[in-house]
This record gives sequence, structure tokens and C-alpha cells, in this order.
Amino acid sequence: MHLLKNPTLLKDQFRGAEPFPHIVIDGLFDDAYLDALVAQFPTVADDVWQSFSDENEIKRGYHYETLLQFDLQAFLFLMNSPIMLLF
Repeated sequence: MHLLKNPTLLKDQFRGAEPFPHIVIDGLFDDAYLDALVAQFPTVADDVWQSFSDENEIKRGYHYETLLQFDLQAFLFLMNSPIMLLF
């Protein structure tokens, strides 16, 4: 996976955003790469999702990352890694 932009240069913009720290980085990843990852992801119709519905959330969750294809696993692990979360 190759980043098309350097997110480190945007750290101050991220930290200073209102009403909470956030940033949108268009073009960070190659579109074809992201399309390939989306194609690997289970669809809503697949019987692998856990549903949550209470006063705080209405969502579906997926807890079987070991069943995902390797490229998608690697991407999700990277997006949740300390280097990304401590940005």
C-alpha cells in the first residue's frame, strides 16, 4: 500500500479542527486500490454481520477479520494501528 499524500504534514490541521480533531484527506489512497478492497468486503446480504440496536446505536458489526482476504485484513489493521491512531 502506498500513500499518495503525506498525512504527517497535516497534523496541525487535524488537531486544530472544530468541533473536534478530524481531517478529510482526498486522494490519500489510489482509487483502484480502494475499489479492490471494497470488492473484497462482505455485502449487507451476507450472513456474517452482528446487528446492534439500542438507545445508543443502530449498526451492524463484523467480528471475523480472519475470514477476510489478506489485503483487506492488512488495510483494516493498518487503519487501526498505533501509527494511525496516534496521528
